[in-house]
Amino acid sequence: MKKFNGVINKSAEAAHKLIFLVCAIICVYISIQIFAKLETIYPAVFFILLFVLYSLFNALGDSKAKFSSAVYIAALIVISMVLKTTFALNTNAEPISDFAVQFKAAEGIANGNAAILADRYFQTWAYQTGYSIWMAAFIKFFGANAVFFKVLNAVYLTMTNILVYLFARRFTSEKTARCFGILYAVLPSVYFLTPVLTNQHLSNLLIFFGIYLYIAAPRKNIPLRLAAGAALALGNAVRPTAIVAVAAILFFEILNFLSSEKDYKQSFKQNFKRSELKSALITAASYFAIFFILSFMVKISGLNQHGLANTFPAWKLVVGLNIQTGGTYSAEDEKKIYSIADAK
Repeated sequence: MKKFNGVINKSAEAAHKLIFLVCAIICVYISIQIFAKLETIYPAVFFILLFVLYSLFNALGDSKAKFSSAVYIAALIVISMVLKTTFALNTNAEPISDFAVQFKAAEGIANGNAAILADRYFQTWAYQTGYSIWMAAFIKFFGANAVFFKVLNAVYLTMTNILVYLFARRFTSEKTARCFGILYAVLPSVYFLTPVLTNQHLSNLLIFFGIYLYIAAPRKNIPLRLAAGAALALGNAVRPTAIVAVAAILFFEILNFLSSEKDYKQSFKQNFKRSELKSALITAASYFAIFFILSFMVKISGLNQHGLANTFPAWKLVVGLNIQTGGTYSAEDEKKIYSIADAK
């Protein structure tokens, strides 16, 4: 029986490595297809690095190895930061479209000229003001330029990489979690966006951090629940997508509360106090309160009369439902929409 179990375990281990190798090859193939269009040497470099990482995974993930989680995290930070920074600094990605507008606004705010925030762009999508303010602080106090923010993107993505590992570790084995960490470290799509001055890197990091705080916090730890809401609010101030996470948390806890066994000898209030729904409501309340304060601060500062609001939420539908443009921005659509008398 022991011999049979040994064969099963070895087969499972071999299958595990094979699956990881297949995923690695797929990543390489996608990278080569995209990089080939750029006429760079990155495919070869990326291919070599990926298999170096594959070897590292086998070393760090081996149950017989003496590498601790701290050593793995340190290695993951170095690998992710070096690769992403190298790629960002060697890719000539000039800010265009929204990214150029936000960066120009940041430079204006830093130099005491926020006139651009009165333009229709920021008055319609006031929530874009948040990231411009964030960049303006670095420009004003550190003389930051586009290259600086590209490196900062690498920092955000590296920290997100660690959170991916920590998330996975809560729901899977240590070895599988390390596999996820390595795979995210070499995920091609992450690299392609590293040199882009987009607000989604910082926003995703803060939202991921808020969700992690929520699921990692002990039930009675109210400060961590409040901190989770604050992190989600900050992420939403940078890019307004955190409401999806807040809604998901509430929906999950409501369903969990309704389906859980209850002590019917106790009142609804007592059952409620014992449930995680209370924690979800604390996190949600923290989120809405912090975001309201942040938006109000933008208003009273005079930077944007709409704070961090979205005064034209239907625009996403206009863009997303345009078959001809494939859901991308359309100048023609914008012209049509703003030619309507009651359009914002």
